[in-house]
Amino acid sequence: MRVETEAKLNLCLAIRGTDGGKHLIDSLFVPAGIKDVVIGEKAENLTVEYTDGRVYERDTALLTARAVVEKYSAGGARFLIEKGIPEGAGLGGSSADAGAVAKIYRFLYGIEEIDVGLLSEISSDAPYFYRGGAARVRGTGEIFEETVVPELFKVVLVPRGGVDTGVCYGLYDKIGGEDGDVGEFIRELGKGRLPKPFNALRRAAETLNPQIADGIKILEKVGFVAGMTGSGSGVFGIENDREAYKYKLRKLTDYTSGFGVYAAKE
Repeated sequence: MRVETEAKLNLCLAIRGTDGGKHLIDSLFVPAGIKDVVIGEKAENLTVEYTDGRVYERDTALLTARAVVEKYSAGGARFLIEKGIPEGAGLGGSSADAGAVAKIYRFLYGIEEIDVGLLSEISSDAPYFYRGGAARVRGTGEIFEETVVPELFKVVLVPRGGVDTGVCYGLYDKIGGEDGDVGEFIRELGKGRLPKPFNALRRAAETLNPQIADGIKILEKVGFVAGMTGSGSGVFGIENDREAYKYKLRKLTDYTSGFGVYAAKE
């Protein structure tokens, strides 16, 4: 089975305290248009490999596979993952692979449904990637509410250096960050408007990687509504008019030296 698993953008992100040492989020997730490809087949043993040969200290895809095997008494499988989602960018690349692995295991072994609580123990974003689409995500990632979002055209800039998610949350606990109303943000989108994105982690992330602020300024300079996704370092620009998007994307090429640029083909 072959699954294309798509990165996410947090168009807005608030933090609502902690529970058992985990931060409770309230966020609007939407697909980012950047993808990994995960291929899986039945096998005697369980293996996860990457086409570029990389090895991860904490391989979320492998941890997910092991958890599914243990809980559902499933057999082995061989997974091959082709990475297209940049790391350390707040786009959920490792969690996207985890969600794809769960989908493939469900198909290969006829599992009726995968427990999202199991997935959230491995990664707070994994339940979202298992389901996909646009959604309001709350708690530690297990509260999922499908949400209708009008068509948006997106571009993502990724600075060098990335941001370590754990370090970012730790710094947020010390210095705080901005708050916002996620429900109101969603309502404004539904009216065809582009509200200003907000992210409780932005202050901490910009402290760790100052290029985040530069990326947002660049996107705003060419006319995008801009914000930061996840714990950074990725920043995004959104537009709801196709022709305006194309124009702004052309202008953007003059300013993006030093950034990875990921945009839909329009």
